[in-house]
Amino acid sequence: MVKLFRKSLAFCSILSVLLVFCVARSASYSNGASIEELDKLKRDNETRQEQLNAQMVGVKDEIKILSLQIDQMEFYDIPKAQLELELINQQASVLKSRQDSLKEKLTAAETDKSKIEAQSEQVSQKLYTTRNAAASLAREDLRQTDEMQTLKLVLNSNNSKSFVEDLQETDQLSRTTTRLADQYSQDSSLLANKGARLDAVNAKIKTLSAQNDAVSKDVFANQAQHQAKFDEIMALNNALSLKKNQLDAQMSTLNLQKTRTDAEHAQLEKDMNQLIMDSILAGGGLPDLSGTGLAFDAGYIINDAKFYTSSTMSVGEIQDFLNRMGANCHANCLKDYRVTSTGTYASTQGCSGFGGGVNMSAAEAISNAARACHISEKVLIVMLQKEQGLVTMNAPSDSRYAYALGYGCPDTSGCDPRNGGLFDQLYKASWQFNYYRNNPNIYNYKPYMWNNIQYSPNQSCGYKKVFVRNSATAGLYIYTPYTPNDAAINAGLGLGDSCSAYGNRNFYYLYLSWFGDAK
Repeated sequence: MVKLFRKSLAFCSILSVLLVFCVARSASYSNGASIEELDKLKRDNETRQEQLNAQMVGVKDEIKILSLQIDQMEFYDIPKAQLELELINQQASVLKSRQDSLKEKLTAAETDKSKIEAQSEQVSQKLYTTRNAAASLAREDLRQTDEMQTLKLVLNSNNSKSFVEDLQETDQLSRTTTRLADQYSQDSSLLANKGARLDAVNAKIKTLSAQNDAVSKDVFANQAQHQAKFDEIMALNNALSLKKNQLDAQMSTLNLQKTRTDAEHAQLEKDMNQLIMDSILAGGGLPDLSGTGLAFDAGYIINDAKFYTSSTMSVGEIQDFLNRMGANCHANCLKDYRVTSTGTYASTQGCSGFGGGVNMSAAEAISNAARACHISEKVLIVMLQKEQGLVTMNAPSDSRYAYALGYGCPDTSGCDPRNGGLFDQLYKASWQFNYYRNNPNIYNYKPYMWNNIQYSPNQSCGYKKVFVRNSATAGLYIYTPYTPNDAAINAGLGLGDSCSAYGNRNFYYLYLSWFGDAK
């Protein structure tokens, strides 16, 4: 079973006491505002507070989402993009070095080409010279052939000396011709080799140029791509940061509005409380609580017999009480409220069940729920006032009836619509209190032992160690899990401090004011 932690309406509970004791209910406070006017102002202010809180929740959610997105970008996307850009820049640097190396090789190849071309020109020139020399020798050889005939004549003339000289000259010319022919052959081969080498250099230059072009293209493409990606991420991050700054500014504005609204609400609380206290004092006030045993006891709020006993009031007595307490009500009043419950409530632990009812009055609904679940009618009436102020309110809204006893409305979330409706609220809350009593060990607050009970929903306010003396008191703490602090107790019917909670204090004072001693 889910524990039901309920917020209590302090001003509604206090207002009920006013309607018991106040003689002149239409009297106005010193500022000229009537109870009804102050109540309307307070409700309007509460509506504004709810709207502001809803806006603030929405803006906080947006800020949270944006903060997560910005964190994702700042701690992951941007560093990743920066790393990728740094790596591509390193790669570009390496490629640039390669490119520089290729340029050096290309320059060397061009220089080599120039040298080969110069050498080829020299060889060609030398070859040309050799060809000319060879041609001259060839012509000389022809001349020597003509002179052979002359040699024969010389031999026939027995002139040996002249023959030897001519023979030596012819041999020398022959050797020179052979040498020139060999030189020509060598130069021709050298020229062919230089031409092949020049072709190889040209091919190498072409290859290096293609590599250089490819490297340049890759470097620029990668750098441009990663720079564009990085720029896109940074632009998105700047846009998100700008939006977050706008939302922060909006939140600051909402906080200022909320501060003003909270101050206005606090002033309305003070005005309402002062008006009620003045009227209670004028009507006689509460009985003297000192030395009479009537003071609030955190461990013993109400007697079990008075809490778990039904038929304490008849339907007529309940109706008379509602008529009297709601005499000034003029719209949607509890005293005139009708309810139909066609569903069947089966017998469960603590409740005998209920077969449903058509067009029941609020008094009949209270009586039927009380008798079915053996809960005091007086307790249910006090709970209706403590939770929603329905007994004394002059024009309660339908939503107050929908969750009249706060059943299924935990402090941490909204109300469960499956539990809506006046009779559902009366019956299920009555059943709940019986369930608390019959299953004491499954809840945080237990009877007949010491319990640490918080002062308010704010845990920093601390807690009070309370010895809970009976089941009814334990049930009230499970239903509304806070005990009044010293400031709330010392304030009497007034307001305490920021750590004060009033639900169980107000239950006790309402019961005491309307029905006498709860113990």
